[in-house]
Amino acid sequence: MSLTDPGTSPPSVSSVTVPPTSSERFSLYHNDNNFIGAGFENQIKDSQRCSILQGSNNTISGKYNCHIIGDYIGIEGITDVRDNSFHVGCYNGMDVWGQLSIKRGGLEIAGGGGGQVSYAIIDLKNDKNKDFDIRIQQGDSINQSENDLYIFSPSAYPDDSSTPLTNLHVHGDVIAYAFSDQRIKDDIEILPDCLDKILAVDAVQFNWSDKQNTYVGHDIGLIAQQVQSIAPEIVTERSDGYLAMKYEKMVPLLVGAIQDQQKIINEMRAEIDELKSKINH
Repeated sequence: MSLTDPGTSPPSVSSVTVPPTSSERFSLYHNDNNFIGAGFENQIKDSQRCSILQGSNNTISGKYNCHIIGDYIGIEGITDVRDNSFHVGCYNGMDVWGQLSIKRGGLEIAGGGGGQVSYAIIDLKNDKNKDFDIRIQQGDSINQSENDLYIFSPSAYPDDSSTPLTNLHVHGDVIAYAFSDQRIKDDIEILPDCLDKILAVDAVQFNWSDKQNTYVGHDIGLIAQQVQSIAPEIVTERSDGYLAMKYEKMVPLLVGAIQDQQKIINEMRAEIDELKSKINH
């Protein structure tokens, strides 16, 4: 974008492709183009193309293209308040009766406090630095991915056992399909001794202890330590030291065990048929 000479007219809207930088913004025009629409104790200083609509006790200082609706908002060179931004100070909330689209940047929903975030945060308490209830973001600072979505506590990393793990509860169905195409698998082999592996695992019933806060009451399942001994690939140790497993990965073992069992049944049938044939003759 070429800067307009101070003695010329401002560029047309169609010719401006990117917002000016902090060093450029005050050299664009002679006219500040600021606007305060009613209200009281509102002020805009050292800024351009900014506005305050109604409200009270609002201040915009040293900003470009910032706008305020409501009360008690101060935008005065704070590092996490950028140029080209819109601010609503309505302490009883804001209702949107149509579609709300966020084309660029991040979204923060907080019960109090606030701060700059990269992606999306839902904070149902007050202090964003201490007590996130849940964080949803792209990448988890360890396994960054361009497309994956992570839900976790901010410090719930594999080397941090001090932060409680974040669980996801859904009062409905979770429908998903996992990668399983043969074309993305190398070195394919039949699982050996599936029946023996399944027979080494106990189907148990139990009551959940108070050493965790995810489940309560009576339940059925498997013991992760037993599963780890037959299929360590589907068991992992969490940051709190407890073992967890992918239950769906037991399906291949069960399929293999049924096939192994069917082979035994077929062999026994063949022997029985042979014995019957000898008896009848």
